Amino acid sequence: MIDRKETGNSFNLKRLQDLLDARGADIASWPGADRSWVERLTEQEPMASVILERAKRLNEIIGQAPTIAASPALRDRILAAADKSARENVISIWRIIWPFGPIWRPAAALAFSAAFGIYVGVADPIMMFGAQDQQVAQPVVIADEMVVIVAYRDLGLEETQ
Repeated sequence: MIDRKETGNSFNLKRLQDLLDARGADIASWPGADRSWVERLTEQEPMASVILERAKRLNEIIGQAPTIAASPALRDRILAAADKSARENVISIWRIIWPFGPIWRPAAALAFSAAFGIYVGVADPIMMFGAQDQQVAQPVVIADEMVVIVAYRDLGLEETQ
């Protein structure tokens, strides 16, 4: 969108040239605000009219140029270059995302860590540490049962059979 408060002829002419380069010389196809700005500029500035006429002449010359069909070899070269360029762009995007070398290394470390964590979380501690720990755990259970039996006797709640 054009700022209507612009001052300075050189800036306006530069902006006109930029619009002509971007949108072409057919100002009828431009958005309304830009079109009205160009019409006002060409009324006020004679150089703007010259620039617009040159752009229209260039469009006419380009329109009169004969169209030449590309040879199959040229088409193949262009498509091969585009395909190669697309592959290089994908590779460069991966290098931007992960600049630390091959990505399989951290992926393998992550997979191994996850598998090890699942194994440790699911495995039975007695199975992991062997029968030795069963002997250590058994007196603790017996000691707990003895405390309960002593507490029953102290309260006079002995079992009757």
